[in-house]
Amino acid sequence: MSTDCPPPGVALFEVQQQLTIDETVESFNDAKQATFKSNYKTMIDPLGQNGITLNDISLDIKAGSLVVTVSVRTASASTQQAIVTIADQTPAQLTQQLGLPVTQAQAPAVQQVIISPPSPPPGESKKKDDGMSIGVIVAIAVGAVVVVILIAVALVCYFKGKADAAANQPKFAPSQPHTEMQAGGKV
Repeated sequence: MSTDCPPPGVALFEVQQQLTIDETVESFNDAKQATFKSNYKTMIDPLGQNGITLNDISLDIKAGSLVVTVSVRTASASTQQAIVTIADQTPAQLTQQLGLPVTQAQAPAVQQVIISPPSPPPGESKKKDDGMSIGVIVAIAVGAVVVVILIAVALVCYFKGKADAAANQPKFAPSQPHTEMQAGGKV
């Protein structure tokens, strides 16, 4: 039933149509309004397959020649199209279907109700988070520099200690071959 869904980003359609009815505000009482809504629902969704309820249909009634603006909220593209095709019907046909004398009908107007993206939670920035903050990056850089300096100092101390150790070793004179002397001074 994906062909009956509204386009991406659209939550639902709101279709409005003005009908002029040969009634007065007083004569178009609650009972007649309920009948009108029920008949309008049957007219736009005769098989009841598009999930339209009487709560999806609202009436705005204006005095004078009684002008009834019918608003239908639906997510069904086929229901929206069914309401638009009402423009092809004559007032006599609408009178027969609605059970009230319709003297004039304007073409329905379709509005798409757009889905807005949700708001971010309070206190959260609207800016996209691209990773680490500047503070974290600076801390990592400073830490890396300190580690390099500590390694350099350790190496200097190590090699200096080796040099000092070599300088402090006792120096021995080169040893001469040991010869034994025999009595009489001959070797």
